[in-house]
Amino acid sequence: MNTIMQSTVQIATTSLNAAASMAHRTVACAPRGVSQLRLPRAHLAASRVARLTVQATASAADFESFSDRPIEVVPSVEDSPMPPGPGKVVVLGGNGFVGSAVCKEAIQQGLTVTSINRSGPPAVSEPWVDEVEWVNADVFDESSWAYTLPGASAVISCIGGFATTAADMERICGDATIAAVGAAVEAGVPRFIFVSVHDYNIPEFLKEKSGYFSGKKRAEEAVLLQFPLGGTVLRPGFIYGSRLVSELGVSIPLNLVGEPVQKILAMGMDSPFGALVKAIKPLPASDILLAAPVSVEAVAMAALKCVSGAQQLGVVDIDAIQNA
Repeated sequence: MNTIMQSTVQIATTSLNAAASMAHRTVACAPRGVSQLRLPRAHLAASRVARLTVQATASAADFESFSDRPIEVVPSVEDSPMPPGPGKVVVLGGNGFVGSAVCKEAIQQGLTVTSINRSGPPAVSEPWVDEVEWVNADVFDESSWAYTLPGASAVISCIGGFATTAADMERICGDATIAAVGAAVEAGVPRFIFVSVHDYNIPEFLKEKSGYFSGKKRAEEAVLLQFPLGGTVLRPGFIYGSRLVSELGVSIPLNLVGEPVQKILAMGMDSPFGALVKAIKPLPASDILLAAPVSVEAVAMAALKCVSGAQQLGVVDIDAIQNA
């Protein structure tokens, strides 16, 4: 009895393998009582994975006699997503100091990158620049760039800057990203990452008056409200690195300041400046001196980890950026 069952199963297994490779052939010689065997189609859609499922029922008595009735073989596909390929990110302000670092890191990670900015690519001769799609557009003119959003995994806003009036600062640091949030929601983009600024302990009335901090704050609120399951706000402090000033054609080595300060602050109270740090920390605006600087590369890496979901949603502070 056992020998008969083992032989029958072996025959059925061999037949199944042949059927799977030939797609739709009918397999003969099966024990009576096997109700149905479902096999995957041989032709698979590029975006699908087929898994072999076999449904069979038989009692012990069924193996005591055989029939030349063929097995019913029905093609069946159980779909599951293919592993995701390289994603697409849309970077707002991709030719700026932070934006360029984000674009460069994204290209190195194998992502497809589109930058939205008003002045084209940065004035640097590096291989990654040629791999970015540079779209000259004004973020406030949605019709000039929203066509780039469908299919994007995320939008990363690196828009920010300084202006002569508080109203202009509000527009640059707040309204621009808020407009982009609306366009991204409409296009169905699942994630939005905004590079904001550390919440310095500056008196609130000064923040409101500046336009810079208040604009960033409004943009943060829009991101977190409109993307409750896919919004991230990065809050770095002073960002250092080699900052290109295209108007002058020179690079400012901000790392000469940022790196030493970061190392000193990382030592905490054990540093030679521990007593000084302890003394000034309670003072208003002391964060301007005590908030640890972060490298532009660290900011870029943290932003891109948010694209894949490996980084936390919501607000990402200085420590989390440094450890990304």
